[in-house]
Amino acid sequence: LGHLRRDDAGASLMPVAAAALVGLGLAGPAIPRADAPQFAGAGAVLVAIGLTPAVAGAALADAQAAAAGVMAAAAGRPVGLILYSDEAYDVAAPTGDPAVLESLIAVLGPDTMPSSGARPAAALRLARRMLEGTPEADIVLISDGSGLDAAARTEAARLAMGGVRLFTLALGAGSDGGASL
Repeated sequence: LGHLRRDDAGASLMPVAAAALVGLGLAGPAIPRADAPQFAGAGAVLVAIGLTPAVAGAALADAQAAAAGVMAAAAGRPVGLILYSDEAYDVAAPTGDPAVLESLIAVLGPDTMPSSGARPAAALRLARRMLEGTPEADIVLISDGSGLDAAARTEAARLAMGGVRLFTLALGAGSDGGASL
């Protein structure tokens, strides 16, 4: 009793071999999932939410959910927030702390904006100024489709020439069929 005997000299190599096999398994290639959402890039993401008079009730909840989804998909990228109606407001500069934006998005309501209207061109213009000199930047425009006019298309073209990608999310299925950018 109290003495351990080793009958096999190779038994001392078993833990080393097991560790080596685990290390090789962990170093192997990852299997990409085709259904995984990708929002690749390293630059800032700006979320521009159109709080027009038509965005209330379910449409507002959809806008809030869409913004939360964008923040989740950004995965570590700095995210900022713009709200617009007939004017655009820089609510939050791009930040790496999503909790700041989550609390702001959660309190949005129909009376958040001081005026009514729909001018996404103003939001895109403000976003262009905010993202000046930022490589690999993206803008996500969440809108009911109203106000998408020639001025908005011009701003979208300027963003594209500057290397900024623009994504649009339309609220309300079967809305007035607003124009696309």
